[in-house]
Amino acid sequence: MRTPAVCTIQKGNIVKVEGGPEADMVRKVWAQMGDAAVYNIAQLAIGMNPAIDMLTGVWAQDHGAFGTVHIGIGTSANLGRTTKAACHFDGMMYNPILTLDGQVVLERGEFRI
Repeated sequence: MRTPAVCTIQKGNIVKVEGGPEADMVRKVWAQMGDAAVYNIAQLAIGMNPAIDMLTGVWAQDHGAFGTVHIGIGTSANLGRTTKAACHFDGMMYNPILTLDGQVVLERGEFRI
């Protein structure tokens, strides 16, 4: 069983990554890059395509899967912003709980707002 990685975000940057071996790996890779910009939150997106109800492993399709969330971390220059980091990392989440400013917005595929 994989342990979820939990990221704490403050002022647009990841300040803490907690979890099991997967979180350890992410922390190690980012630390080795020696670039503070790799912690930048580049994007947050909620999948809203009802025709796709599960993650398939196909990158372009998974980004729109209904009720999923993905967070882009690192470079945002390719998304219309200005940050250029050593990498861009997309974290795909299936059945997530998305809380923004203390309010649950999405819980396990269902919108709460």
